[in-house]
Amino acid sequence: MQKKSQAAIFVILGVVLLISVMLLINFKTGFLKSLFQKSAQEIASVPEQLQEVTGFIEKCLETASRNSLYQIGRNGGYYTVPVDSSIIWFIEEVPYYYLDEKINIPSLGLIETELEKSINENIGSCFNFTEFRNEGFAIKTQNYSIAADIQEKKILVTMDYKILIEKSGVSSEFTKFSVEMDSNLASMHAASEELVNIYSEKPGFVCLTCMEEIVDIYPVKISTIPVSDVTVLKNNIIWFLVDDREFQIDDERNLTLRFIVEQ
Repeated sequence: MQKKSQAAIFVILGVVLLISVMLLINFKTGFLKSLFQKSAQEIASVPEQLQEVTGFIEKCLETASRNSLYQIGRNGGYYTVPVDSSIIWFIEEVPYYYLDEKINIPSLGLIETELEKSINENIGSCFNFTEFRNEGFAIKTQNYSIAADIQEKKILVTMDYKILIEKSGVSSEFTKFSVEMDSNLASMHAASEELVNIYSEKPGFVCLTCMEEIVDIYPVKISTIPVSDVTVLKNNIIWFLVDDREFQIDDERNLTLRFIVEQ
């Protein structure tokens, strides 16, 4: 009787935890969506005299977001790749998703955080308003912060950035800027999880039929490359490249999620 009561308590706690996680995810998605809408409303009402500056800021955010997304993919979802579970391939670090009989896949929430870090670190170099000030603009800014939301088929990036712009007696204050990128990163992550989970059941063996089934489910393309280490270290690995087969980052680059597993 006591064991049944304990089991019931564990079931109730599990349900409560699941509901809490779902509510947290829905809250974040709804919150970022409202920020994105507020940003769009602010930009739509920009006086014509000031559009040159706001357009410049939007372009900075878009460029930093796309560059960061590209690099995050090459780093297997990380901005800072964990040193203890990665290899250095020439000058780039690539993470293990399966190492020492353990699965090490970053969560989608962690990838969002890593993307935010990358954009936050790289966008600052773009914000040089010297030329605008030379043209007669008065610009006052405060610190900025980045929020990313990886959704199905797209990624929303919102920048909280309070800036006051004035020229020729016309002034406006802005607080939000945003960019939306078409991307199947969420599906690429889900496909990668399935790949690694299947691989972990039989390490060293790549199930080609399983890869074909995953490609049928998700809008991705999967490539795999076994690499044998001929040194005394004998670090034999298998590369996985999961590509977005529906969207491109820009006209020249595709998004690829790169990671390795130990044989």
